[in-house]
Order: sequence, then C-alpha cells, then structure tokens
Amino acid sequence: MKKTGFCLLLILLTLMRYVPVAAQRVLEPEVFTIAEEAPEYRLDYDSWIQYLAKNLDAGLPFRNGAPQKTYKVVIQFIVEKDGRVTDVKPLTKGGYGMEEEAMRVITASGKWIPARQNKVIVRCYKKETLIFDKENIYTAYSKKYPSANVPVDARTVPLPGILTDPDKNAFYPGGPDGWIRFLQRNLKAAVPAKNGANNGVYRVLIQFIVDADGTVSDIRPVTFEGYGMEEEAIRVIKKSGKWSPAIINGKPVKTYSVISIPFFVSK
Repeated sequence: MKKTGFCLLLILLTLMRYVPVAAQRVLEPEVFTIAEEAPEYRLDYDSWIQYLAKNLDAGLPFRNGAPQKTYKVVIQFIVEKDGRVTDVKPLTKGGYGMEEEAMRVITASGKWIPARQNKVIVRCYKKETLIFDKENIYTAYSKKYPSANVPVDARTVPLPGILTDPDKNAFYPGGPDGWIRFLQRNLKAAVPAKNGANNGVYRVLIQFIVDADGTVSDIRPVTFEGYGMEEEAIRVIKKSGKWSPAIINGKPVKTYSVISIPFFVSK
C-alpha cells in the first residue's frame, strides 16, 4: 500500500513538473495579434492607395441610399505565412453594402508581405480602415500625388538623394515645446467639428521632406481621417517655415519627416 502511495505521489509530482510547459505550449498563439514587423501590402503604401483608388467602389453606399457623409469601415483579416489573406471579417456595421465591398476588395488584393516575430515569419492579424465618401479619397490622393513614394516603413525605397536613417532627425526650431506653441497659434482645431466629425481624439500623420537648408517640401498625408483634418494639417506645415535639418556625420542632409498632429472633437 505504501509502495502504491509512493508511486502515485511520484506520478503527481511528475505531472506538476510538466504542467507549466504543457500550458505554455497551449497558450502560444497560432495567430499573432501584434508582431514586431506587422504584415504589409506587397509593394508599398502608395501602391495600396493606388489599388484602392482603382478597385474600391466608394460610391456604393450612396447609391444604396446612405446619407451623404464620410464613412469608415474597419476590416480584420489574417495574413498567412505565405502572404495569403484569410478569415476576412468586418469590425464595423456601417451597412449599405460597405462592409461587403470592403471585404471584396481586401480578399482580391492578392498576397501581402507576412509578419515577422524574432525574424521568423508568422501568421498575424491585420486591420485596415477603408473610407467611403462622396468623393473617392484614394482617387483624389493618387491624382494629387501621381509619383508618390511614401516611405512609411523600411520596405519602401525612398526617392533618390533622400536619407531615412540620420544620426539626428529634423525638428522644428524650438523643439517640441516650440512646435506645440506654433500649433496653438496656427492650427484651426475646430475644423473637424465644423465638418461633422464625431467626438473623439484624431491623430493625423503628415509626411514631408526637410532639405539640407531646412526647406519643407513634398507635404502629403499618411492618414485619411477626413473631415478636412489632413488639409488643415498640411496648411499648417506649409506655414511652419524652415526646420532644423537632419544630421549625418555632423553635416545637414535631406531627409523625410513624419509628424503627428492631434485634433480633439468634443461637441
């Protein structure tokens, strides 16, 4: 009896020893929600915009009776290890056929660049926000920036002569505090509220080039929040004058800069 009890105790201790390992294996995610390198469209940011401009039927909800305003549809999907798009599903309920159209476009988008975790290719979730407006915002963007080359990540080749990894980034004269004071004096923060935006915090990303002499050029939006926010942010950056250029090896160089401008809507 004692021998039997000892055996049972030994088995129990052995099981307890290996439970954490087994549990760890079970909890290891098959599909990552966040990866060190997120999945991206197979070419670059501008190619994704061009794809949406050519393929998204932005006028569909209005033909189906939707009120005239800007709609945002969020679609979640998985980018497989081989780049295939699977498990496409909507996270919003805008109706009027918008979710179905957005899902169709993403399903037809072909293979994506898969995510990486610890330099290993993994399956990962991806969320995309597609905009439906009386004017196809993606078509308008492509027309305005026909040769756009927006380096939002390391996979996108920058334009010739523009560096992307300086020793010291370009910055507004006066630093962060000076930039905030400039925005307080010049940004028309009420623009989105006047254009019908819902309550919330919006962050607009604007990319531009800062030349070696501090001149700002090639200003373009990276986000599509709408309600006039990108236009207002671009106007303000155009008004900001010369910036302190980026530095490499002690010398000023031409480089990209991306800046976030917040809008707070509280009606």
